[in-house]
This record gives sequence, structure tokens and C-alpha cells, in this order.
Amino acid sequence: MNDIMQVNHISKTMSSREMAALCKKRHDNTLLVIRDLENRGLLENSRPQYYTHAQNGQQYIEYISDKRDSLVIVARLSPEFMAVVIDRWQELEASASQPVVSLPHDYISALEELLITKKSEQLAQEQLALAQPKVNFYNTVAASSSLMTVSDVAKKMEMTAQVLNVKLIDIGAYDKRRLPKKVFSHSFISKGYGAMKLTADGRDRNLLTQAGQIYVIGLFSCNKELEPM
Repeated sequence: MNDIMQVNHISKTMSSREMAALCKKRHDNTLLVIRDLENRGLLENSRPQYYTHAQNGQQYIEYISDKRDSLVIVARLSPEFMAVVIDRWQELEASASQPVVSLPHDYISALEELLITKKSEQLAQEQLALAQPKVNFYNTVAASSSLMTVSDVAKKMEMTAQVLNVKLIDIGAYDKRRLPKKVFSHSFISKGYGAMKLTADGRDRNLLTQAGQIYVIGLFSCNKELEPM
């Protein structure tokens, strides 16, 4: 928890876990809301990253958002908690110029108490059991720093490249002006999800970055396994 607070204060960002805690929502439902807003082009400065669970040592995905995006997310997630999040941002901004060690200890303790309850532990164990196959694959992605083709990612997801390409077209990953030729769109590349490389014979090749692999796997896998809000 202290690690999360340090990152937030230094870079003026808020994690999806902290938003979920402040709004008293489950983190998996918070991720669904974020991905839906991202697909609609409503988020500007939100990115996925891994964090390590303090109790089981497993790695999971969270999103890091700036002030503007976090308020957009909370407005969709739980409007009645907007005041709580705005107050939290005021705390972050007021203490941005102060050393991290000067954080009020009582707030950290209260937030940790909120997250670590018997109910939270039970839900965490249930979600871990459901998500374990997906987590294993995320760990494989995290261990690799190389780019991957759409076909390679499709194989890991146990689907054909054709099916995955249709899904990528639906979410706007490809430039629709250049279809049927498949070329990643500028917005998809600018978010750090994709890259274009020239092959030896001078042809364009679409490659998914590590962030892109996490995004694609999380988007299409979570939509299958989790109930919508």
C-alpha cells in the first residue's frame, strides 16, 4: 500500500485499485468500466501495468490514470463518490511538493483497513481461482520484452488470427480508411499498444507491444469471464 501511495504522490496519478477502494467497488468491475471508456476514446492518459498482490505474490493488472481520466472513470463507476475522489485529489496535489514520508499515517491505515477485511479476502480468493489461467498467461507476457504478431497472440488466446483480427477491427485497432489492408491506427500506436515494422521485403508488419498484449488479452478474456455491470 505504501508503494502505491508513493507512486501516486510523485507522478500525480491514481490507480484503479485506489479508485475502486474509494468508491467501494470491486476492482474487476472497475477494470471493465475503464476498458469500456478506453474503447470509446473517452480516456486520454490511462495505461495498464502490473502490480504484485501483497498476500499471494501473484501479478495482476491495474490501470494508472491522471486526474482528468480518474474523474471520468469515477463519474461512470459511482457518481455519488465524486466528492470523495475530488477530496483525495486535493490531498494528492497539496502534498505533491512534500516528502512521501510526510503522508498522514491515519489515512494509510484507514485505507489498508478498508482493503483488508474478511469479505475482501474471501472475494480475492474466489477471483484468484477464477482468474488463475489468465494470470498464468499474463505472467508469461510480463516475462517477455519482445514484440508479438497478432497471429502469435491469437494462438496464446486459443483462437484463430482471423477471429482476433475481426475483434481488433471492431475496437478500432486498425485504420479503417485502409481496410481491407490491416494497418494499426495512429491512436492504437500512440497509446503504446502497437508498432509497425518493415519486413525484409519492405512490407508493413503489425506487432503488439507488451502493453498491447496485456490490453488485448485482458479486454477479450475478461469480457468472456466476468459479468457486465
